[in-house]
Amino acid sequence: MNYQENVVVDLGGFIVARGIIHASEGEWKALPELLEKLPLKPVSLAADTAYSVGQLRELLEGKDITAYIPIHPNQESSMVSKGDFICRGDHLICPQGKVLRRSALQRRDRAYQYVAHQKDCQSCPVKAGCLPPNQKRRYVALSMYHPLLLQAQELKKSAAYLRERKRRLAIAEGTFASLDRLGWAQSRLRGLWKVDCEGYMAALAHNMLKLVRTLSRGAGPPGPALPAPADNTELGSAREDAVSGPPIPPKCRLRHSRVIKGPGLRIRRPHCRRS
Repeated sequence: MNYQENVVVDLGGFIVARGIIHASEGEWKALPELLEKLPLKPVSLAADTAYSVGQLRELLEGKDITAYIPIHPNQESSMVSKGDFICRGDHLICPQGKVLRRSALQRRDRAYQYVAHQKDCQSCPVKAGCLPPNQKRRYVALSMYHPLLLQAQELKKSAAYLRERKRRLAIAEGTFASLDRLGWAQSRLRGLWKVDCEGYMAALAHNMLKLVRTLSRGAGPPGPALPAPADNTELGSAREDAVSGPPIPPKCRLRHSRVIKGPGLRIRRPHCRRS
C-alpha cells in the first residue's frame, strides 16, 4: 500500500500546502488542488521533470504563474525546434521550404499530425534521407502544447531559471530533510486520510520550529500598516518596520513527491538531483 506526498514550500522554507494521494496517480495531478489551498497567489513555481506535463503548464499559464520546470527528455526529443522544421502554428515548413498542413487532433496522444503533399515529397531531392521506409509523404506529430514547451525552452536559457532551480534544491530538499528528522520518515498508520493526518502533524511541527528559529534571529513579522502621512514632516516619525500595501505573493517550490509505504516501512527517498 503506497502513497505519495506533495508539498508546496515558500522561499522561507514554510510549508504552505500539502496533500497525500495514491502512488498510482500522476504526481502532477495533485498540484491544481494544492494551488487552490495557497493563502496567496504565487508568482512562480519550481518543480522537477515529473511535473513537466502540458496540462499543468497550461494551467499555470492561465493563472499567470511562471513555471520553472525543466522539459522532460522525451518531450525535448519530439520538439521540432531542435530540427530543421519551423513551426508556424497551423502548419510546418520543412528544410526544403515545403508546407506540412495540420490534420485533426489525436486526443489519445494530445498531438497534431502534420502531413506533407505527396507530390512535394516525391519530387524532393532529399527524400531518401527524409522519408521513412514504405512512406510516400512525410508525417510529423507535434504536441498540442508545443508553444508552451517552446516558451519553457527559452526560459531555460535565462539566469532566473538557474537561480530558481538552485533555490528549489536547497529549500525544498531541506524541508523534507527536516520532516524526516521530526519522525516523518515512515508511516505508522494505514489508509489515505490517516496518513494525511500524520503528514499534517509533521508539517505543523516543521512550521512551528521554523518560526521559532526565524524569530530567534530577530527577524520578526512585519508590523501593521500605517496610514499615509499628511505631509513630508511625518515621514521621519513613521515606524521603520511598518509595511503598507498588499502582501507580496510568494514564490513556491514543489519537491518531487516521495512514496510513503505501509506501517513500519521507511519512505523511499529519491535522489536529490537536478533535472
